[in-house]
Amino acid sequence: MDKVKATVITPYWPSALWYPTIREMSIGKPLPVPRIMVRPAPGNTSGASPAVVKILYESTRVQKTAKGNSSAQLAFERWTHFVGVDPLEATAVHVMNYLAYGLETKGWSRATVRTYKSAILQLFSNEEREVITTNHDFQQFIKLAGTESFKRLRNYDIDMAPLLKHLHNLGSNNTMSITDLTAKTCFLLSVCGLLRADDIECVDVTQSTVKDNTLTLTVLFPKELRGGQNIIKPVVIKSHPKEECCPVRAYMEYRRRTETFDEQACKDHPKIASERYTPLIRFIKEPTRSLQHERISHYIHDIMRWIPKVEGQPKYKARAVGATMALKHGVPVEDVTTHGNWSSSAIVEQFYRLSRTFKNDFTSAILS
Repeated sequence: MDKVKATVITPYWPSALWYPTIREMSIGKPLPVPRIMVRPAPGNTSGASPAVVKILYESTRVQKTAKGNSSAQLAFERWTHFVGVDPLEATAVHVMNYLAYGLETKGWSRATVRTYKSAILQLFSNEEREVITTNHDFQQFIKLAGTESFKRLRNYDIDMAPLLKHLHNLGSNNTMSITDLTAKTCFLLSVCGLLRADDIECVDVTQSTVKDNTLTLTVLFPKELRGGQNIIKPVVIKSHPKEECCPVRAYMEYRRRTETFDEQACKDHPKIASERYTPLIRFIKEPTRSLQHERISHYIHDIMRWIPKVEGQPKYKARAVGATMALKHGVPVEDVTTHGNWSSSAIVEQFYRLSRTFKNDFTSAILS
């Protein structure tokens, strides 16, 4: 019987009777098609080797970018349909009108405008994109959009006392429930290690160690890149003399309760499927299954809610609270930047410093 290779586009429908047959017939890894309209691949890849095509269109970074762009592209598509414009025939004026709509009705920042602009331009061919981006009015619009807005630097009063009292009331690590221990461990690692929930999801326990009361976590492929490449990030966290505040002891007790399931918990990494790792945080009732960052974030906020806030203030991020308290107690901003793996101290000052309170008394220092 003759055989033929073909590209088949099907719904992702695992419960359908035909789906297992399609997967069995597949000779390659299925690729998700963005929910936005399908466009021809940019550029001319005629004669390119499979390795070139894989790098251009199947790499993890390309797919991550496409996934990040899809929400902005879908929003633009809905808007164009609302105003009666074919999204694939949109001009520079239409793109400017949509970005202005976001500025006026949604309060977009200058950075958000640029993010949406970049995502929307990916919908067009190279020639169409060049027509839009070389348009003089479009260039001026992008240059000026959002420049009349302002950013208020934050100066919140972070009161840790109620949170610390809650940690004390939870009792000893080895007697508290696994639910409370999971929340406590996630919070302490986040606030002391300046880690995102996504970072904690990517911790590989087989490459993480505890030695001399110091925990060294290995985070595989966090969100940040270096030189355009994924990284493996080591995070060093010191112990605390009080058990209720000690991230190292919480980690050790959590590992004691879950390490027997490590072999079954080993899985493909969510960002690079070719890499295997053993995740740290697991489902409570199924410790062979790892928790995704959304659920880890929920556990972190379960502890963070004990920090009082003035009505109208946004939720505090644990790593922002950690960075702020470290700065408040005299840790140099350079050390905070390195510990949080930020690219510059300006990132810390702009996005993660929640208080302008300093350890030093500037008035006395200046007037003495």
